[in-house]
Amino acid sequence: MGDQDACSRRGAIAYFQENDPEKALAFSGPACVSGGDKYGCELASAVGFYAEAPQGVNKSEVYAKACEMSVVDGCDALADDANLRGDVPGMKRYAR
Repeated sequence: MGDQDACSRRGAIAYFQENDPEKALAFSGPACVSGGDKYGCELASAVGFYAEAPQGVNKSEVYAKACEMSVVDGCDALADDANLRGDVPGMKRYAR
């Protein structure tokens, strides 16, 4: 309904109380990308390391927005992705 803080909180409930990382990412990912909610970016970046991305959630976009907001897990994920692609300059850029 447009309240990104509420979406981030719902993501936290899904993760911490329901033990459902995919649902957590489904709520916190859009809160991060569209609303720029820093807590949503932190949660989505941390959960995104091991959760499958639900339909409509692009983990690369989440990581990029999180890194833009100085969320370390987002930058780390971008560095890992760049490393896997053999993009050493990209890896160095995001690892900093």
